[in-house]
Amino acid sequence: MHRLKKMLLEQMDYESTLLERFEKEMKIIPEGSLCLKKVKGNAYIYFQNKKLSENRLLSPKNKDEAYLIEKLRNKFFIKKSIHQLRKNKKIMEALLECFIPFDPGEIRNKLAPVYKEVQIIEWKSDMELELEKWKVEKKSENFLHPEGLRHISSKGQRVRSKSETIIADLLDYKDILYKYEEPLSIKGQNFLPDFTILRTFDNRIIYWEHFGMIYDAEYRKNMEVKLLAYGNSGIIPWDNFIITFDSEEGNIDVSMISAVIDKMLLLK
Repeated sequence: MHRLKKMLLEQMDYESTLLERFEKEMKIIPEGSLCLKKVKGNAYIYFQNKKLSENRLLSPKNKDEAYLIEKLRNKFFIKKSIHQLRKNKKIMEALLECFIPFDPGEIRNKLAPVYKEVQIIEWKSDMELELEKWKVEKKSENFLHPEGLRHISSKGQRVRSKSETIIADLLDYKDILYKYEEPLSIKGQNFLPDFTILRTFDNRIIYWEHFGMIYDAEYRKNMEVKLLAYGNSGIIPWDNFIITFDSEEGNIDVSMISAVIDKMLLLK
């Protein structure tokens, strides 16, 4: 499925769930509205109900009236949200119905035979070209302390721990493109992120560090230096940076690692 279509379907599912929830909430929110009045620099909140010709002052210190204020504030936020969500739904449904992803190969197949030898590489997107570059680009093999690469993934990637072997195997299983300990220079400092990943649906580079020996003081110190340098250079946890840990017993939760990959690296 084309990445844009996947993104639209995902957004539609999210907004449809919100819309259903908001529409249910609107049915149980009290009638009326709020009005803010200022008298001599002091702000007062009034409750208004035109159907009952009601207009009275509310006190946020009163538990019941504070609850009413909260509900009516929610009401008008939800009302605006419903309007936007319904509009978005119509737009996305219309787009999905008529959207045909551009496929140079498909266009070429529809040409008369005399034109089918046309070269289509020049029309490939930057994302597609970057993906092809990653597939053929040689991974760095200038590992620091190569003698520590004692574990081998199912596809032959040498790594330093059993946990990293599991991560590498899951990345390979889910067809995620990655480079192991690819050098990264930050303001003159050199680092070796465990995994440097090309997230193909948006062409972003994602870094992954798995920390295992956090019980060791020197290891923790180096970890803190690395995390500080990453943060200062715009490598932000759970944005373009994944951080995972072994348990105190040195174990790894494979289901959690798999869920992280699905959440951070795949477009569902």
